[in-house]
Amino acid sequence: GRGWVWIFAAVGFVALLRRQTGLTLLLFLLAWLSTIVVIRYATFSFDREHVYANQIFWIPAWMACAVFLAGGIDVCVTALRRRWATTAESARWLPVSTTAGAAVLLVGMTGMAHYRLADRSGTTVIESYGRALLDVMEPAALYFPSSDHSTFSVLYQQGVLGHRTDVTVADKYGQVERDVLDRVLDDSDRAALSEVSGKAQRTREESILIRKWPGPVYFANK
Repeated sequence: GRGWVWIFAAVGFVALLRRQTGLTLLLFLLAWLSTIVVIRYATFSFDREHVYANQIFWIPAWMACAVFLAGGIDVCVTALRRRWATTAESARWLPVSTTAGAAVLLVGMTGMAHYRLADRSGTTVIESYGRALLDVMEPAALYFPSSDHSTFSVLYQQGVLGHRTDVTVADKYGQVERDVLDRVLDDSDRAALSEVSGKAQRTREESILIRKWPGPVYFANK
């Protein structure tokens, strides 16, 4: 949105800090932890390359700022009521009209200004990415994805569009699919798997599947 909306959030923060000090400080602390601390010291950097990867961590900060923004609007409504509400009728309708005007100003006008930038109806990068991954694989291949990006774009192509269904995804949801593994297991393999558990079992399952798969095997890299 526009930068000037933070004026309301700043006013609301000061007002709420005086009314509900503990809750306001808690919201501010959670917002700070989920952004500065998590992004800078745990996962990503602040450079432009990672802006889409780390924006999910800003959700608590956005929610806290929405509370502060509402507090700022409340301060403005209260000030207008004290100055302009001379009758009971005006005292009842002034907050409603002021809040509606703020909604139009903050949400409506900002939305109109950024509609074209936010419109993704013509974006097909995810669909194209899944098709590009599948189209480089040979027929009847086994595919090990490595992340959501390389998994669900492929599943969309296969499950929704019916494209390259001959390719088998080995671990759709982070573990080797049992029906895929059963295609290659024999009694000796099952006995070997029963001797291990946890990560060791997962490693052995992958090893058996890769060695015994009748077609080519592909691995995605993050």
